[in-house]
Order: sequence, then structure tokens, then C-alpha cells
Amino acid sequence: MSWALIAVTLMTLAPPEQDISSKRFRLAEIRTLARSDTPGDILKLMGVIEGQAAAWERQAALSLLRPVHRSVALPALERLSASTVDAITIEASIQWYRLTHSKKSLIALKRQLNKGANLRRAFQVSEKAGRPVYGASAQQFFMESVRSNSLYTRLDGALGLIELGSVGPHKAGIYVLDQEFASTNAAQRLAVIGHLSVQYKEAAFLRFLEAASVDPDAKVKALALSILSRE
Repeated sequence: MSWALIAVTLMTLAPPEQDISSKRFRLAEIRTLARSDTPGDILKLMGVIEGQAAAWERQAALSLLRPVHRSVALPALERLSASTVDAITIEASIQWYRLTHSKKSLIALKRQLNKGANLRRAFQVSEKAGRPVYGASAQQFFMESVRSNSLYTRLDGALGLIELGSVGPHKAGIYVLDQEFASTNAAQRLAVIGHLSVQYKEAAFLRFLEAASVDPDAKVKALALSILSRE
């Protein structure tokens, strides 16, 4: 029996699972399409978004949309903002608002408020020293977020308020973190600390991280120490 036939036989008996490297390769392909301005590649990217690919592929393609894609993508974004797949609905709503800032897209975005997703990305207009810079309508949305029934939505809104930088919103965001971190539920404290793992330095986060570094819960403590080690 040839080695080729042996290999085929083994694969038939025990087909390998898709490994991480193949997923990374596919993501690289999607990124390449998203960076291209040629009409053919734009249509291929939209084919991923609107096709039958796995949800993670479609979500990745949606997240990489740029202003050059606007005219082609808008009809799809409006339709997909009502998808039955949460990952697609959320990402489509974020990108629809990010590319248009329209009232209709804001309504679609607000429908995602209690799903615990990072919606503040929809309002980011630039970045400064690794810190997001948000548009004028962000503050009101973040204030709605911190009133959500979802812990993760409240934390997303709190982080957005802190990132706005001005005194009032910053205090409001820290207040929310204080309330959530005071919980006796270790999973809730872990979620708070997880939201503080950002690429910029925020002095107000230090006391939360220091308190968490001696937390009685091993997971909370380990995550806090990991974040502090990067400082």
C-alpha cells in the first residue's frame, strides 16, 4: 500500500478537526479582501458577508468594512441588522451605524443594547495614544447602556463613559465599576476586571486591579495580576 493511500485511509477513519492555523489562514484571506479597493475584491468580501460561510467568517468580514465599502454594503447591513444570528445582527448593526450615523441605524443598534456586546465600537471615530475617540452622540448611548439589565452591557457603557475623558462621564463610569466590583459574585468581579484589560493606561483602573490582585477568587486574582504585570 502506498503512503498516499495510507494517508487517505487514516483520514477517512479519523478525519482531523479544523485546526487553529486553518482558521488564521482564512482570517488572513478575509483581511486581504477587506484591504483591497478593487471592485472585484469588494464584491468577494460582500460575498463572504452575504453568503453561507460560518458565522465567525461573516462576522469577521463585517467588522473589517471601510468607508470604501459603504455604497455596496449598506443594503446588506440594513437587512442583516435583523438577522436571526446574534453575532451577525450585532456586527451588522454596529457597522451600519458606524458608516452612516443615521437615525434608522441607531434604532437598529439600540435593539442590541441588552445583548452584552461591545457596542461602543459603533461610535469610535479615531484613536489617540491607543485610546478610542468617540463621536458626539456616544455619551447618550453609553448612559443608556449603563442602565441595561445586562452586566456586560453596563460594563461596556461604563468603559465608554470613562474613555470619553471629560469629568462628568468619567465619574459616572467609575461609579458603575464601583457598584459592579462590590458584588459578592466572583464571576461578576471577574467580568469587571476583564473589561479593564485595555491597551491604554487609565489611572482610575489601578485601585480596582490592586484590590482584585488579592481577591479570594483565584481567577479574579490571576487576571488582575496578569494585567498589572503588563504595566
